Amino acid sequence: MSPAYQSPNWTQVQRIERSRSNARMDVISRPFFGASPRLARVMEVEEAPWLAGALEELRALKAAGRDVPGLGDFRIAEETMDRARQLLTLEPLRRLAAPSVVPFSGGGLALSWNAKGRDLTLSIYPSEREITYARTSQDDVVLEDGVIAEEAELGKIVDRYLSSFI
Repeated sequence: MSPAYQSPNWTQVQRIERSRSNARMDVISRPFFGASPRLARVMEVEEAPWLAGALEELRALKAAGRDVPGLGDFRIAEETMDRARQLLTLEPLRRLAAPSVVPFSGGGLALSWNAKGRDLTLSIYPSEREITYARTSQDDVVLEDGVIAEEAELGKIVDRYLSSFI
């Protein structure tokens, strides 16, 4: 017997159009940092070869999630999954290598990038629209941390992380 149809929510893609002048996808969805629908640029798999593997890793972690008595509930919330998939496709992240994906108790996820001892971690919490970040140096000193309020800010954080290697 087939499951009952459920209408898509705003975190799901509503319409995809291929731009004739640009190979990138235009996706109309709930914006990652905000509350109203808008047209957002997302990257295609060819722009970040690691994207397909990261999305598969997310799916596998969701399937393997479990509640461990005494340690915590490591089942990944569906809302967290939706937000992680959306975050991974945002353009500022295409310049990075594949992230490490780690669930944490309470249904959240951490996406972490580590190169030459420097870390960038984005944390996604269920039931919250905010994404937190932390950027650390080679000696594990927190260089900056906070809440990301908009996609442009995410781009600047990625720029600062990448410029730390120069």
